[in-house]
Amino acid sequence: MICEKCGADMKEIQGAFSEGMECPNCGWGWVTTNIGSIADDNTDYEIWLQPGNTGNTSNIKLVADIANVNFVQAKQLLDSNCATMIYKAVSESATTMPKAQRVQIIAKRLKETEISFSISPDFPYDV
Repeated sequence: MICEKCGADMKEIQGAFSEGMECPNCGWGWVTTNIGSIADDNTDYEIWLQPGNTGNTSNIKLVADIANVNFVQAKQLLDSNCATMIYKAVSESATTMPKAQRVQIIAKRLKETEISFSISPDFPYDV
């Protein structure tokens, strides 16, 4: 695409929820919203803890927050020898965030702390 102001080649802009074009020469361009398919995904995803996780204090607090359980219960979930569901994305009147986006945020938190988990059914978005 050619810049309509100066005739230079435009550069593509790609953000998390936006896309557009920008002229590297004069700065002219445009941007539009691109939420993507994750915002329309209404699947009831489940997040499962996998066996073999470490029950340190920060991991226990994170699991307690996600699973909406107390500290002792969260430690038991982390120490379990079998896969255990800790979150199910369901329609919630208290939030307007799409279910798949909530799952993605939780999965990123778990991944950052190196807690072993899986998402069912298969989650087609980046974590």
